[in-house]
Amino acid sequence: MSATPNIPTVPDWVDLALDVLHESMRDDMRAAHERLGDLVDIYGVEPLYDVMCAWADTVGYSQGHKPGQPAPLTFYQSGTHSEITPEDAVPTERWAAWFIGARLARDRDTLHALISNLNNNADKAMAAVRAVLAVCGRTLRMTARGRQ
Repeated sequence: MSATPNIPTVPDWVDLALDVLHESMRDDMRAAHERLGDLVDIYGVEPLYDVMCAWADTVGYSQGHKPGQPAPLTFYQSGTHSEITPEDAVPTERWAAWFIGARLARDRDTLHALISNLNNNADKAMAAVRAVLAVCGRTLRMTARGRQ
């Protein structure tokens, strides 16, 4: 008798999380936020950390980033896409970039510190999720257009 391979299961929220990211990539944040609301209505807030990690990983893979290696962070002005300093970035988007960078580097200490900084504040947490969504969508859109 042969052993049955251990095939991992895919969480139920994955397809909807990808739909949310695709709306962000299309720069339709209204639709992305509506779909994000659907995700929370169906699955609750429990999967949101994993959802943000999946979005960050998608960005990393799209740019050929090797997981566990430091990720260079470049900040861009919303709308103009011109490069700016981290201090000039919108605070929620700066937080999102740090989260994405820490996720790609597999830096658990920084990830823990960033999540702890949300202080169990639901509004702050949802703003962070929306910021990760916006930064990932914008980065993927810029990557697809040939600008990284």
